[in-house]
Amino acid sequence: METINKFRFRPRLFYSLRLRLMVMSFIIILLPMLLAAWSVQNLLQQHIAKDVSDQLQSGLSAASLYYQGRVDRVRSAISTIALDNMVKTTFRLDILGQLQKHLVQLAAQHQLDFLLIVDPEGYVKLSSLSLIHKVDVDLSEHPVIASAKSIGVIAGTLLEENASLLHLLERRGKEIDFKPVVLIEAAAPITLRDKVLGIVLGGVMVTDNQELVHGIQAAAGGDRVEIVAGDRMAAGSIIILQENGRRQRFFSGRLDYENHHSPGVDNRVISPFDRTELVYDYQPLTIPGREPELALVVLRPVVEILQVLDHTRRALFLVFGAALLLALVAAVFMSRSIAGPLHDITRSMQKMRQGEKVELLECRRDDEIGELITGFNDMVLSLDTRIMELGEEIGSRRKAEDMLATESERLRAILQSMGDAVLAADIKGRVVLMNRVAEELTGWSMDEALGHRVHEILRTAGPDKNEVAVDLLGWIRNENHEKSAFLDLQLLPKNGKKRLIRARGSRLIDSNHQVLGAVLVIRDVTGRRRMEEELARGQKLESVGVLAGGIAHDFNNLLTAILGNLSLARMVSSTDDAHYRNIEDAEKASLRARELTQQLLTFSRGGSPVKNSVNLQELIHESAEFVARGSKVRLRFTADDKLWPVSVDRGQIGQVIDNLVINAIHAMPEGGFVDIDTINYQVEADSLLSLTSKRYVRITVKDYGAGISKEDHDRIFDPYFTTKELGNGLGLAICFSIVKKHGGLITVESEPGKGSIFYVYLPALDSDSSTETQIVDDQSQLSSGSSQRVLVMDDDEIVRSVVNKMLELLGYEVEEASDGVEAIRMYEQALKQGKRYDAVIMDLTIPGGMGGQEAVSRILKIDPAARAIVSSGYSSHEVMADYKKYGFVGVVVKPFRISELGRLFKEVLG
Repeated sequence: METINKFRFRPRLFYSLRLRLMVMSFIIILLPMLLAAWSVQNLLQQHIAKDVSDQLQSGLSAASLYYQGRVDRVRSAISTIALDNMVKTTFRLDILGQLQKHLVQLAAQHQLDFLLIVDPEGYVKLSSLSLIHKVDVDLSEHPVIASAKSIGVIAGTLLEENASLLHLLERRGKEIDFKPVVLIEAAAPITLRDKVLGIVLGGVMVTDNQELVHGIQAAAGGDRVEIVAGDRMAAGSIIILQENGRRQRFFSGRLDYENHHSPGVDNRVISPFDRTELVYDYQPLTIPGREPELALVVLRPVVEILQVLDHTRRALFLVFGAALLLALVAAVFMSRSIAGPLHDITRSMQKMRQGEKVELLECRRDDEIGELITGFNDMVLSLDTRIMELGEEIGSRRKAEDMLATESERLRAILQSMGDAVLAADIKGRVVLMNRVAEELTGWSMDEALGHRVHEILRTAGPDKNEVAVDLLGWIRNENHEKSAFLDLQLLPKNGKKRLIRARGSRLIDSNHQVLGAVLVIRDVTGRRRMEEELARGQKLESVGVLAGGIAHDFNNLLTAILGNLSLARMVSSTDDAHYRNIEDAEKASLRARELTQQLLTFSRGGSPVKNSVNLQELIHESAEFVARGSKVRLRFTADDKLWPVSVDRGQIGQVIDNLVINAIHAMPEGGFVDIDTINYQVEADSLLSLTSKRYVRITVKDYGAGISKEDHDRIFDPYFTTKELGNGLGLAICFSIVKKHGGLITVESEPGKGSIFYVYLPALDSDSSTETQIVDDQSQLSSGSSQRVLVMDDDEIVRSVVNKMLELLGYEVEEASDGVEAIRMYEQALKQGKRYDAVIMDLTIPGGMGGQEAVSRILKIDPAARAIVSSGYSSHEVMADYKKYGFVGVVVKPFRISELGRLFKEVLG
């Protein structure tokens, strides 16, 4: 049925019956009329063409006879002049003056444009016009003169190219600025008793000779005529002047002088004069002894010739219009009687297909077409009833679909906007719905996941790494399952990167309480768990930092007493003493303990570096050898001969070296070599390193261990990132922080299986400052105080005692204070008594009392010239890093030796 309908209603050419009837009527009536009109037109055109050809030939014959008469007249005139006795006598007697006048009379009498006499050799003797230059002109080669010598009188028409004759014509007033110049000329010998005395040459110019052309035109019957030389017009019945005033004559067609056949009316040209369409015929003009070069052309306007054809066409058009009207009337009649009712039925069916209301057709016939209309009306009535029923049904369905679409769109928008992953499955556990977050979390797109089992999309396990996979649908189907319950699981997505998730589930139940499937809501809690762990770890570290700072402070106070007393003991002992070596070793151990305390402070709380000029190579050796003791690695040191000086925090840079060497040891558990290289590094202009200065000292620590993977390469300096099971992820992060605070840079190069290379760049000092040495000649510090007064403020009595002894041994007069309030009181009292203190050394932190930061600000208000030195076991304190900002002129970190204290007081007091 579908195929039949498609065939019936497919649009095609001449589908309309009315159109086909009209076309058929037109063909039946108009085709014979068209054939008859074409036949009449063709026969009439052939007749007119023959008639025109005959007329053109008749005109050519008359024109040629007229032209030939003019040629004969010129020939007769030249013959008469050659026989003239006056000419013979005066020429023979060489009476040229008389002959000149006679030639002028003869030329005028016979209407000749030029007349001249040449001698038997062909040289011009005189002419009817005087030559401008009196020079004999040679015309011996002139063809007419040559013919006259042998034949007698000869005449003809030719293209003249002789300069002398052209000059004569120009003197005569003829226009010779264009070519060709055509002449009718003749020559005859002047004889006396058969002796040739000379030759008479004369002629008439055809070019620009309107009298001649008008005569030819009258003989031809009044039509336009042209004389053509070659393919250009020499003379014509119409003269055309160009804008510059020069005459332009040419013939547009190409004439065949050898094979001429009359072309009739089909031979048409566009005249160059008035652009009128013309028909033409021509006749070559022969010259004895020469190829044809001239032709006489007769032209007639097409408009005049085709008038008969135009009248005939008008008559045929009238007949054709009448036939067209007849065909139209017949077509309308057939259309109204046959195609009209069918067209109405077709139009009604089109409205029916477009959903428009169809009205019943009027039927006044009882033939087959009437029965067709009645059947169509019955069908329309039944269809209207059915359409109303279907409309009601469709309306109810459409309303339900709109409500369903609205709810579906609302649900889709809610699901896509949720921050949690949502996944729905049917009763068989196949995935039927996923939102965008679920796609990102699982690595499966909606199209890929449809039809797969839930356990294929959600590969989960318990939160413990050793737990087996969890059946989420089984957990949901469990009758004891609560909607508010959740599971903490591990998710193994498609990309292989484990995630921590929290899953909730709910069963889908229909109105009959049948389970249709389940919905899973999954939340990625990986980031939150990590933040909770890091927060807990940070809180622990903060607690450890507070504890470590207090311990380090107290421990530094104890070390100050120990190290100070050891320094005093070593100073009063002789190097030959058996205990001198033990005292020296104990002093070095105390210094090492001081560095460990500083590392503890830096590890726990960080802080700004307290920079001093140090022996960097010695610091690197001590730190690296200390952490490498007892390991399976061997250290190999290299350095430039003269390293640039640097100013760094000795404890913090030592901790950087410690961490890098420890990492190298862990990278080679079976042992190996660790290469530590120290060089001077000049930054080039095209360097890609983010370094701000030009001069650096570069420390290189290289191991030959397992290396670092590409995935971890950019994260090794992140806090808490570690690849070690027992690591805390802080070692390299602290190194990065310390080097950055020193204005330097730390980078790494590594390939898996080829080891790692760490580069540490530290800014070098501009001047070649001397660096500290580990052991200073303490004896050189003795008696350096010159009885200068010093106030020592510290809450620890042991520290005050040992500092007092050191300064007295150095030659200073010392007084003590236990806190800031007492120090201010003593300073103010000494100032009033005229016994001001030359320097004040103050502890930064006084538990339960005023510390050095507040005390120095008050002392400076009393005495702006006061010179205060800050001392503390908290080397990472901001006052220790930037002491001048708070009014101090020097800084010393506990514990310290007598040599360090003496050197500091020399710098402060000069």
